[in-house]
Amino acid sequence: MIISCIPFISTVTPITAVIPIIIVLCVSAIREIIEDLKRHRSDKEFNNKKFSTITDGIETIRSSKSIVVGDLVILTKNEIIPCDCVPIYSSLPDGICKVETAALDGETSLKTVYVPKQLSKSSENSALDFKGMLECGFPTSNFNDFKGCFKFNGENIITLDSKNLLLQGSVLRKTDKVIAVVCYTGKYTKQSLNSSKPINKNSTLDHRLNQFVLSTVFFQLILCSIMAGFASWKYKNVIQDEGYWYLHSIDPQWSTMTYSIKKFFGYFNLISYTIPISVGVTIEVCRFIQGNIMEMDDDFKIKEFDSEGTEKAVGMKTNNCSMIEEMGGVQYILSDKTGTLTENKMRFSKCSIYGEIYHNVLRGSIQTRIVDNPKLLDFLYCLSLCNSCTIEHSDIGDYNYSSFSPDEETLCDASKKNGVILQEHTQEYISLDVLGEHQQFKLICQIEFTSSRKRMSVLVERDGLYILYCKGADNVITQLLDDSSKELVKISQIHANNFASEGLRTLFIARRIFTSEEILQWKQKFDSIDPLANDIKHQQMKLYEQLENHLELIGVTAIEDQLQEDVPSTISMLREAGLKIWVITGDKMETAISVGLNCKLFISGQKMIYFNHTSELEFVEHLDQELEELYGSKEIKDNFLNQNQPLGIVIHENNIDWFIKHQKKFSSLAIKAESVICCRVSPKQKADIALCVKQMTKTKCLTIGDGANDVPMLTHGDVGVGIYGKEGNQAAITADFAIRRFKHLTKLILFYGRNGKYQITTLIKFCFYKNAAFFLMDIWFATISNFTCQIIYDDWVMTCFNTFFTSLPPAAIALFDYELPWETIKLYPKSHRETFTDKQYKIKSFVEWYLYGGLQSILFFVIFYFIIAPSDVTSFDGKVNGFTFTVVTVTTYSLFSIYLTMFIYTKRVGNTIILSFLGSILLYIILYTIIMFVPGMSVRNISYWGWLFTLKQPLFYLMIIISMVITVFPQIVSIYFQRRIKPTNTQLLQEYYFNKKGKYVHVNEAQSPSIDNQTSSVSITSCDQELDVFVDSTMYTRTNPTALINEENE
Repeated sequence: MIISCIPFISTVTPITAVIPIIIVLCVSAIREIIEDLKRHRSDKEFNNKKFSTITDGIETIRSSKSIVVGDLVILTKNEIIPCDCVPIYSSLPDGICKVETAALDGETSLKTVYVPKQLSKSSENSALDFKGMLECGFPTSNFNDFKGCFKFNGENIITLDSKNLLLQGSVLRKTDKVIAVVCYTGKYTKQSLNSSKPINKNSTLDHRLNQFVLSTVFFQLILCSIMAGFASWKYKNVIQDEGYWYLHSIDPQWSTMTYSIKKFFGYFNLISYTIPISVGVTIEVCRFIQGNIMEMDDDFKIKEFDSEGTEKAVGMKTNNCSMIEEMGGVQYILSDKTGTLTENKMRFSKCSIYGEIYHNVLRGSIQTRIVDNPKLLDFLYCLSLCNSCTIEHSDIGDYNYSSFSPDEETLCDASKKNGVILQEHTQEYISLDVLGEHQQFKLICQIEFTSSRKRMSVLVERDGLYILYCKGADNVITQLLDDSSKELVKISQIHANNFASEGLRTLFIARRIFTSEEILQWKQKFDSIDPLANDIKHQQMKLYEQLENHLELIGVTAIEDQLQEDVPSTISMLREAGLKIWVITGDKMETAISVGLNCKLFISGQKMIYFNHTSELEFVEHLDQELEELYGSKEIKDNFLNQNQPLGIVIHENNIDWFIKHQKKFSSLAIKAESVICCRVSPKQKADIALCVKQMTKTKCLTIGDGANDVPMLTHGDVGVGIYGKEGNQAAITADFAIRRFKHLTKLILFYGRNGKYQITTLIKFCFYKNAAFFLMDIWFATISNFTCQIIYDDWVMTCFNTFFTSLPPAAIALFDYELPWETIKLYPKSHRETFTDKQYKIKSFVEWYLYGGLQSILFFVIFYFIIAPSDVTSFDGKVNGFTFTVVTVTTYSLFSIYLTMFIYTKRVGNTIILSFLGSILLYIILYTIIMFVPGMSVRNISYWGWLFTLKQPLFYLMIIISMVITVFPQIVSIYFQRRIKPTNTQLLQEYYFNKKGKYVHVNEAQSPSIDNQTSSVSITSCDQELDVFVDSTMYTRTNPTALINEENE
């Protein structure tokens, strides 16, 4: 743009060169302004919201932006909490505050925040007169990390943790009034600390585009250097010698080198038009529209009930439109199991208590045996006491339970069905209805479940008896058991394995009884921990571990989590499409394998390899053995390949760390596997596995999950897909795309991913092709204009070429053209495999299109030089054509040839695409009309009636036809014979699709051509179905396409 504004260098009028850049910048600026205005309006509304606060005992109404640390803020029902604060009074009993944190972590279930236990009985008036000192730890982004304390007169200390913190952005629900002390405001709140920009993912096409632009710039520099050299030589040695007196001679003070530099930048300015500056904006706009089209797709929608009980249709969400085309290159899918493949709707199936299996638990089978065996109550006590459920009282007097974990809801319901009902859960006690008798347990401490601990415990006291109840994964609980129950452990482990082989989720239930002296000593140690210590969590965990040992095993729970609808068929379709699937789950191996078989991840006859070793040495030896069998002797290798036997791998717990450690060696085995299951995986390991698979396979990986523990995996995948789940929407918020069901993944990848890749690739190619074909004409024109940087087009035409004349067709093709319809892809998913190796997506294809544009520009010049330039007089009145006829004719036939080239490469010619071409032609006619009939508009002084004069000339129309024949017809012939002689699988299916629609397409000649007057049919076998394609048999019978379609892509 700067070069265009330097008069002695640029041959283009500055205003016409600047306008396209201004338009592009304005479009980008408008989009940014709209987004900024939305954020500003939202921030302003939140910052100006009024709240009642108390400062130094004086109550005032202040805006949220004026609230400072140390204020007392009065919150009412359904208000958004303006800052991080610690409640000191709640209108609910026992100091309970109900909050909704959907805006923070996507979890829709209400959470409970507590007034500190020592203040839970305080009245509203005493809270308003509250005086004390609040000390807090350094602010962190972790929602579950908070440490602090209240100090009174420097002596009495009340310890605070994350259960005592109301978070900014959460909403107060079912609580009429709360008074809280402000501890963090502004940029120090947890919401602000978590509002950092997400990881910026760039698609492969973005990288290819950058590489191609750099290559094009390098080509321009070389071409400019050559043209500058010719210009200097021509002017110095030819023009002056031949006496072109009407051209200014070189300024004596300028050397030949200086003149060359001037012409170098002059040609660089001209050639820079070959780089479409609007391509970036066009891509972003098209991606945005593609994302909206996906969100409106009814195939992604399901019926759900909102919080008010109203049924509505909800669909998918596009969070990162740049990843749409990236899905088309995905070859590996890494999936969570619970809530992703399964419904996450738990049903208590059966259990084992003290070595005896109980069926029909939901029908009260345990309750009927309690009279004969009172010890069964221990099992139900653990289910009802050891949980984090929120209790809701229904209108009919029943108790409903909600929790972030559907397992806990199921366990509480099972306990209720067997006579032990959880009625109330406060900071101080837990109330139960045990077979009609009210029992109250004093709550000593509750040790929450974490992904690293894989267990939860609760310590309660009743009638002087202290009992710790614990539930968790079998491999964790068994390590904490007392040696006295070895026989029971052996039996329970057998039951647990049998349950798991049926696909049931298992938990071990255990307890331990303490004396009052033991608890007193433990509590003294716990209370002595400094509440502001940096390692407070570590110190607390050490003391918790002192409680969680020498446990007595009670039993095993078995919970059923059914597969989502169409999961087996979805996995089968994805595998047929050439995608390899890894399931990463926290379940035990037997459960994972059972689910793998049920969902068709593993199929009968599949070779299975299990890595379930107790030492790294055994793991490595087994890996070497499998690699030797797979790659060792030629006989074994050929036998394996000839059987075409798919390979499945199962990796268990500790072996995952060894697999990651030896990933280079393991990659040789992993790339051969069609499906893999990783068991007992932690959230961190999920992310490590995603990164490891990307490094091993050197391909694109898609990760999919539904829970907060899947977020690290989603962010590490090339494409992250979240599922709106029962455990909150944090995964859906974090991921690039959010869907409702696993079955929606097929259309997301095989249709939108594939076509998005094709559409954006085509858009980029067309943008560079058309610019090269049109603007390189000025370079070839230099050969007959003495290399003086003169241009053959009008300046306004060059200005409007990208912004008006040729912007609509590529954009329309990028939005509405596609290779195959979804109906055809569903019938033949194997066609998707072509996208992995298709040459049209390689950088070489981009270069070929640019070179093709350059070749067309040469042909445009040849047509001009040999036909138009010698034809001075073409009208019947003998008038000379002049500059106007030349410019208009060359511009028109070049533009129409470019239109035709883009049109013939369109796969699906719809009304919108046709209108985009017709609209572009109309804009071209309107512009030239304006140029001709508005005085002073034409920079090149095109004559007033030149446009009408040109339209009357037969040669004008003849040149358009000749140009199309010479520059485009060879491509038409090439496409025709390629589809007849060696069609791709996609082209075969395109023919099937169009034939089914009743349209005529050609068929290939058979090996023994014969003409038949009867209707012939072509069979395309796919998914155990036979599609009959009937064509008019005036053509030869087509070569059997099944062989071509079933041809595997290496």
